[in-house]
Amino acid sequence: MNLLPLPNQPQTTTLNYNYESQISTRRPRREDLIRIDYNITDKLRLFGNFINNNNIFTSPYGSFVLGSSTGQFLIDDGRPGKSFGTGLTYIISPRMTTEFTFGYGRNDILITPNAANEDALTRTKTGINLPLLYPNAVQKDFIPAFTFNGTRLGNSPGL
Repeated sequence: MNLLPLPNQPQTTTLNYNYESQISTRRPRREDLIRIDYNITDKLRLFGNFINNNNIFTSPYGSFVLGSSTGQFLIDDGRPGKSFGTGLTYIISPRMTTEFTFGYGRNDILITPNAANEDALTRTKTGINLPLLYPNAVQKDFIPAFTFNGTRLGNSPGL
């Protein structure tokens, strides 16, 4: 329980949480987009696009992996993604066209402790060695997530 911050808000029927933080967060985002359209002939058109985005935000509220109640530890939550697409359109007649499109996209979720507290939430550092249902899913020896009648989203009641 030493990992959890002490309550600083009264529990009420309208507020399903008892801790608030004024720690500012960092939410930079970069998205690069390239699109090329080319009319090969009057009847044949080609397009292609590429998207590369990166956004790593720092959150003082933990994550869905580490739990939302660990307010004293900063977490970097990265969501880089890439996608590309291409398409070819051929006008067969004024009433008929054919089109071929292909695309691929990938989005990753990279959750790591902020450099300021790199190993603070590991099983080794905290001594929390609870049994793991899926040991291969644990990232960098992090402790399992835990909540008390709530979720990360607005600290709403759990279902």
